Amino acid sequence: MVTAYEMVEHVRYILANERVHDDTAFNNDYKKMLVMAKIASLPSIEPPRRCGLQTQRNNVDSDSLQQYFKRAAFLPFLDSLNQQLEMRFNSLSIQAVLALT
Repeated sequence: MVTAYEMVEHVRYILANERVHDDTAFNNDYKKMLVMAKIASLPSIEPPRRCGLQTQRNNVDSDSLQQYFKRAAFLPFLDSLNQQLEMRFNSLSIQAVLALT
């Protein structure tokens, strides 16, 4: 069990680095998304229009479609995943597992 918790910490470390430093994972995923859209015969993908005051949806400032998807979908997903791992595998649960063994 302790090894599993260490593995989760390693995954959280990788996600944090992915969030801050490395764009290669997102660039690869973005390219795959474009290929899948082409296979599905979808029309050209465009970000939603922006306006000065947006209250009902995410109003991400971006210069390109790739930057929009990174800021509106990819980074929030990584943040959510990291937060969920922290909630489920925090230091208190590690201590509880150690107490049971």
